[in-house]
Parts: sequence; C-alpha cells; structure tokens
Amino acid sequence: MKWMAALVLVFGFAFANPEGSPNQKQPTLSDRNKPWIAQNGGTKQWLKRYWEQNAEFNRMKSAELVFVGDSLTDFWSSMGKPVWQKEFRGMKVANAGISADRTQQMVFRMMNGTATNLKPKGYVVMGGTNNLAMNSPDSPADVAKGIEGIVRAVQQKTPTAQILVLSILPNSADPDLALRIQKTNELLKDRMSALKKVRFLNLWEDFSAGDGKLKIDLTVDGTHLTEKGYELLADKIRPNLHNWLGMNKDIF
Repeated sequence: MKWMAALVLVFGFAFANPEGSPNQKQPTLSDRNKPWIAQNGGTKQWLKRYWEQNAEFNRMKSAELVFVGDSLTDFWSSMGKPVWQKEFRGMKVANAGISADRTQQMVFRMMNGTATNLKPKGYVVMGGTNNLAMNSPDSPADVAKGIEGIVRAVQQKTPTAQILVLSILPNSADPDLALRIQKTNELLKDRMSALKKVRFLNLWEDFSAGDGKLKIDLTVDGTHLTEKGYELLADKIRPNLHNWLGMNKDIF
C-alpha cells in the first residue's frame, strides 16, 4: 500500500470518512475543501514544517502523549513553554501542532502517520478555529465532522489510544463567531459521545468573558493564549489525563 500513501502525499487530499474508517477515494473538485477531507498545507513553508516535524517524531521513537492541533497547540512551544516544561517534566510528550492548520491539514497529517508512529497512550486534539474564522464558508456541522475526521484518522493508526477532544475556544478577534463556535461545540459533543475511547471537554465557560470573547487576561491577541491561558488549559485537561489516560500523578 506504499504507492497509495505516496499518491496522497503528492496530490494532497483523501477522504477521512467520519461515518466509517478513512479511505483513499479521491474527492470531487467540489469536495476538496471540505473540513473532513485530507489536504496538505499547499505551500513550501508548510511542507517544510511537516517534514521537519515528522523527522523530530522519528527521532523520538515513542511518546506517552501527543497533542494535535493548530497554532493554539503549536504555541505550547513558545507562549506556553514554561507551563509545558512544568506540567510534562519527566514525560515523553509530542507537540504535533502547526500554526494556521485547518482540520483538513490535521486529517492529512494523521492519515500520513504524523506522530502516530510514536504509539502514544493518548492524544489531545484541538482544532476547528481556522475553519470558522476569516469568513470561512464552513458550517458548524462541517467543522464538527472535520474534527471527527481527525479522530477517525488517529484511531485508524493507533486504535488502542485514548483521545481527548477539546472544544473550540471563544474568539475576541471575531466575536461574531460566538454562535457558530458554540453550535460547533454542541455538535462536536454529540459526535464524540458516539465514539469509543474518546472524550469531549467543553472549555467555553472557563475561557469566555461572557460576550463571546476570550477573557482578556487569557489572550495576547483575541485568539492565542497567554501563559496564564495555558496554565488554565493545563488545569482543565489534567484531571482527564490522570483519571482517564492513566498518566502518572507525580509527574503531571
């Protein structure tokens, strides 16, 4: 099947069917931008980051936990670095976040083995913001389906892993998104409840200022988190890693 994986890498798209296991059927032209259909980032910069990240994971060889996402995950390595170093000391944890990724790119990366070769005990998945922002035509139903596509791709590669799916956070940069984000989170909760070894964590109330925006002390620009924001995020996911993924309480 190596030739098929190569075709996916060259053409940059394939189905990750939320209604069943991912398959390699080629989408129609009208489907290629759907949130659940795998596509690479399409730029030299994205491909460079993709290959560098995969090389890093190959050097790691194994991990207990993998974070999958966009810039909110990626920035654990910058704004959230002090929190990451404190919370995950002594653990092998991989950060598979790439800034500006939509769900399509995350599906692509998981289908093509990004970090899944590490055979982790669990994943933390956080995506969807970029599918709803910037006047995107993606509907809440499509975005929820896209996030499920990420989960399905992970499950195909590592069927024994537990998966914690985080809700989409409020967005101060575009507060008009509030209703679409909340609707997506509602649909996502329903979709995740039907899957085995998957848990959904709704963070809206913890991060919302009450007007559809992020609390001002938790964000640097209305979308991305401050160090305090990452501290809160760690506080919220910690019980799930302790109680559900069986992580060592003395470490995390």
